[in-house]
Order: sequence, then C-alpha cells, then structure tokens
Amino acid sequence: MKFFDAKWKQVLIATIAIIIGFTVYNNYFSTDTPENTVKIFLEAYASGDDKNLKIALSEELYERFNDTLENISLSELEIFEIETKKIVDNVAYVYFDMNNIMLMHEEGQKDNIIHATTLRMHGFLQLEKQDNRWKIVEFMTGSFNHY
Repeated sequence: MKFFDAKWKQVLIATIAIIIGFTVYNNYFSTDTPENTVKIFLEAYASGDDKNLKIALSEELYERFNDTLENISLSELEIFEIETKKIVDNVAYVYFDMNNIMLMHEEGQKDNIIHATTLRMHGFLQLEKQDNRWKIVEFMTGSFNHY
C-alpha cells in the first residue's frame, strides 16, 4: 500500500467517508445538514494493513474535504483518485449495525451484528471544481447484501 503525506491522507479520509456516506444514504449527500450525514474518519491508516482499517464518526468531514482540495490541481487529483481506488478496492467489506454505525472489518464481529449491511466498496467519485469548491458530479455504488 502506498503511503501518502499528511495532505493526501486527509483527502483519502474524506474521499472514503463520502463514498460510504453516499452509499448509506442511497447516493444522497446533504451538504446543508452534515450532522444528518454519515461522516467517517479512517483510523489506523498508517499501519499499512487493510485488516487494521478502523472507522470512526466525524461531523466536519465534508468541509475538511473541500478545504483540503481547495488548492489541488486537477492533474494532482487524478493521480490521487487512482491511488484511492486501489485502496478502496482492497478494503473488501464493511459492516453496519442497526443504527448505521460502521463496525471494524473483522470476521469475528459478524456474530455480534444484529442487523447489518455488507458493502463491496467499488464505489468511486467523479469530482468537478465549481465556484472554487469541489462538487461530486457522478457516483457509482457497489452491490448490497443484507443478512
């Protein structure tokens, strides 16, 4: 896994969080009410081990996403998107409990999940800069499996 500097790590956190947030809310992401949108921080990224990816909630993620991307060129973003997709494709499944709180990716936790959605994270963002802000212009999700 390629490691990013601090700037790219923040973009990665925001990108994956928005991918998950879009999927949970059926591709609808409300920028006006961030408290009603799932915003997720990626923790333990520096471990370099996909199995150690931990997820936590955050309330400022969308703003951080735009603030971080504000001065990044389109060519830089394209390179970042390619690297991000490689990581996202390797994450495999994520699990949600009955309150849509994301759980860690560990086989042992399946027994503790009352109601969950598994998501194959093939979702990917297409971004466009409008009014000096990055806007999501296209989003494609993976498949859902309920159990």
